[in-house]
Amino acid sequence: MDSPEIPSQLGEMSQLEYLNLMENKLQGLVPKSLTNLKNLQTLDLSANNLTGEIPEEIWNMSQLLDLALANNGFSGSLPKTFR
Repeated sequence: MDSPEIPSQLGEMSQLEYLNLMENKLQGLVPKSLTNLKNLQTLDLSANNLTGEIPEEIWNMSQLLDLALANNGFSGSLPKTFR
C-alpha cells in the first residue's frame, strides 16, 4: 500500500486555524495550496516522509505562529531570517 500524500484540497478550507498531520506516514511534497490558509495559526507536519522544498510562501503566512517540520526529508534552504 502506498503512503498517502497531503491532499491539495486542504488549501480550500479557508477558515482552518489548526492543522496537525504529525506522524501520519505522509510522503511527497507539501502542496503550495496550504499557503491559501490565511487563518492558519498552527501547522504540524512533523514526523512524516515529506520531501522536496518547503513552499516559500509558507514563510509569509502572517497568522502562522507554530510551524513544525522536523523529521522529514526536506531539501533546499531556509530563508535568511530563520538561520
